[in-house]
Amino acid sequence: MKLYHVTPSHNLDGIFKKGLIPQKGAYASEMGESEKAIWLFQTLEDAEEMIPIWLEPFYGDDLVILEITLPDDYQLEYSGSDYEVYTTMKIRPEHIRISEERN
Repeated sequence: MKLYHVTPSHNLDGIFKKGLIPQKGAYASEMGESEKAIWLFQTLEDAEEMIPIWLEPFYGDDLVILEITLPDDYQLEYSGSDYEVYTTMKIRPEHIRISEERN
């Protein structure tokens, strides 16, 4: 299954060395999230559409969309929205590639 994660470009080196590690980042904290997680969009179109609404106002425009390819049985949680899921499990670097850089 393919999913998409948006991150500031300065996170890429760490992501490609260690993978995506569940955490409660500044944006999630501001939104009232209490659990460490990795938030994923279900389609590239959803990620592109939500970047200017949610993420650019908080992080600026130096964002990268990552394509995440996971096994079909990977543990995902549904957020209650049609466009977003999350996991509390680490995503290894071999499942991650750059989908689109936004500059």
